[in-house]
Amino acid sequence: MQPSESGQDRKAGSPAIEKPETSCSIANRSRWKSRLPPGGEIQPIASDYLISSGGFRRVGEWRLAGGEGFELTDPAPKEPGVYAFVVDDIACYVGVTLMTLHTRMGHYCRGNENMRTSQRIKELILDALRGGSVVELLVAIPKPAEWHSMPVNMAAGLDAGLISHILPAWNIRGARR
Repeated sequence: MQPSESGQDRKAGSPAIEKPETSCSIANRSRWKSRLPPGGEIQPIASDYLISSGGFRRVGEWRLAGGEGFELTDPAPKEPGVYAFVVDDIACYVGVTLMTLHTRMGHYCRGNENMRTSQRIKELILDALRGGSVVELLVAIPKPAEWHSMPVNMAAGLDAGLISHILPAWNIRGARR
């Protein structure tokens, strides 16, 4: 961890930002304490960091639609890749899909009870939207790669690397239970 301008610690290489705390930036903070050095503090990561350093691009925003749903302002790409949900400019969730991003975003809109992650994230998005927050979708579509003639899933590696680097508040993979 390195000290930021405000004197708080942050993960090395991540830009510190001065933002008011949102439900995203304070959600589940205690579950990450075991992954930080004593006295360490989680600093929220701005969407500009994902765009400038992670190769992401903005696709659109989630908007309330109907009584209990939401929709994207612009269609998601019909390719597999990595996606991030950004609430009030703070990266809150990072995910990966082998199906198309368009199809995966549809799962969040529907929130099928048998798909626990989709249902959980749907509720978090709805809570943020109802609270007046802006929720954006950012995507990255890494090119296929090889390692010694073996295929490498770059999207899965980017997803795992980002989650461990920026510790998004809505991701629970790897958290102690």
